[in-house]
Amino acid sequence: MFPVCFLDLDGVLVDFVGGAIAVHKGTLDPEDIDWGFWRQLCQTEEQFWKPMGKRFWSNLKWTSGGKLLVTGLESMFGPENIVLMTSPCSTPGSVEGKVEWIKRELPDYKFRFFVGTAKHLMASSTKILVDDHDGNVDKFVHAGGKAVLVPRPWNRRREICKVTSVNDILSEAREECRKCQT
Repeated sequence: MFPVCFLDLDGVLVDFVGGAIAVHKGTLDPEDIDWGFWRQLCQTEEQFWKPMGKRFWSNLKWTSGGKLLVTGLESMFGPENIVLMTSPCSTPGSVEGKVEWIKRELPDYKFRFFVGTAKHLMASSTKILVDDHDGNVDKFVHAGGKAVLVPRPWNRRREICKVTSVNDILSEAREECRKCQT
């Protein structure tokens, strides 16, 4: 069986951080934030999430290198073996906006995506998760899957995020793919 690649949206393909900073008219440097960056933009978490409805999610931009990452993973796994995975937010319209983004930006995936927070439940020895969240990667690996943690300022690989290229991420995915086939 050929490995399946689960590919995260927010922070990997979609620039959620840039969108959140813009919607709050913030001046934060996206290269210098952590998971709690909402505190630097709003007084409460409720204020932070409130403007992030369907239109916000559907109009987010690609991350730098996001399109190249998809193309590279498709050539490695085959497009039929890639599934998009994204966690929903509690704001009304977030799921609908994400689906709209997928349909517009990655129409071949409009029927190949999962929305949910329990990504680790999809793990097995022939499954690879490409994600930017430490917890998702750790749980996925603990559940028996393989994973690539995409270096970002908000995760444990922050020290290398400025020097890591899409090719580096693809090399890591290729190595995990080899492990699946042995």
